[in-house]
Amino acid sequence: MTPHGSSMRLNNNGLLHPEEYRAVITMKRRSALYIVNFLLPILFFLCLDLASFLISDSGGEKLSFKVTVLLAITVMQLLLNEILPSSSDRIPLIAVYCIGSFTLMMLSLMETILVMYLLERDSASKDNEGRSSQLMEESEQISDELSEAVKTLTLLLNSRKEERKPGYWTRVAKTINKVFLIFYITAESVFLCFMFFNWTRADH
Repeated sequence: MTPHGSSMRLNNNGLLHPEEYRAVITMKRRSALYIVNFLLPILFFLCLDLASFLISDSGGEKLSFKVTVLLAITVMQLLLNEILPSSSDRIPLIAVYCIGSFTLMMLSLMETILVMYLLERDSASKDNEGRSSQLMEESEQISDELSEAVKTLTLLLNSRKEERKPGYWTRVAKTINKVFLIFYITAESVFLCFMFFNWTRADH
């Protein structure tokens, strides 16, 4: 046998004649390993992140829950980098799946931070209103001149707050939450359908 993958045989004249051959090797990955270890857990994390919209925004439980889920996706990405081949010309679909899921969860986390900021701003405005009413009560015990000055300042503060009454930011936060929930469900459904279509097309 020659080093180039061909064998030598004798012809009728006693001379060596090369005889070439071909070997076809078919390799296929075990898809069940990736489905069980990566695809299903990340899908479960997406469902958990979607279910987190049922948690109240008043406390910090929702924010900590979303951060935990986001960290879990990050760990899954680190494990995926160790398994996938590094010398690849194209980005694997499973990597696109992880990056897309990470992006959706990051947007959900940013929306939660924005909603909590608006609720905190609304509660701060309520506290300021309580303080102004307390100043009005204390001003009755001071001299007439000081009481007029305090009332004038209080009226100026209240006139500025009329545009943003207590409860305004809470309504804005609830509206943002509802709109983002619809966007999140739509984006997640379109993303999963897109990934399923690409996987089925790649198999065929």
